[in-house]
Amino acid sequence: LLGVLCHMTPSKSFELILSAANATGNLQNFATKLILFNEFNKHSTGEAGKASQTRARLFDITFLMLCHIAQHYGIETVASSPETRESFFATWVTECLAEGGKYKSPDTMMKHSDVSKVDVLLTQFTNPEPEFKTSLVKWHEICINAPLAIKEILLAWEYGSLSTDRVKLILDNVKSQMCCLPVCISAWLCNYINMLHHEERLKP
Repeated sequence: LLGVLCHMTPSKSFELILSAANATGNLQNFATKLILFNEFNKHSTGEAGKASQTRARLFDITFLMLCHIAQHYGIETVASSPETRESFFATWVTECLAEGGKYKSPDTMMKHSDVSKVDVLLTQFTNPEPEFKTSLVKWHEICINAPLAIKEILLAWEYGSLSTDRVKLILDNVKSQMCCLPVCISAWLCNYINMLHHEERLKP
């Protein structure tokens, strides 16, 4: 499955698949299947190292594919199916992804955060030589808590506790892990910045 999804993701191939699915009225069904794959791979009760890496990649790639569909065909396309309405992705995309110039509340996005998990993420994000754990990781929790971890880093930067170069290194570290992390962080940051006054946007 991972190999098939990887072959689908180059932009031209994926766009052709989406266009065909949309033209035949099967796009929502396709999105539903992707959400089910994403939901299945968000956590595991037991797995070996290689299996955990595969699960991480499956979660990551389906998350990105679904974000692409939501941005190009609308959030309703991926969030309205009764079969997946309560899934992590459907909840996340509805609460967190801005659409059509309509921004979501950055505070609402934080309501599911867990401070203890945020602290763990802060340690991982600020580690200069990280080995990002994949075994038994609950990826949906990582996605939920990553924005608050970054908010703490931005506040430390704003008050001079972290240098700009240090923040850039941390963000580069985050980007090198899972692709879904910078997407979740960017979605929050987009909403956060657009809720600030102009003067505050200069250094969020």
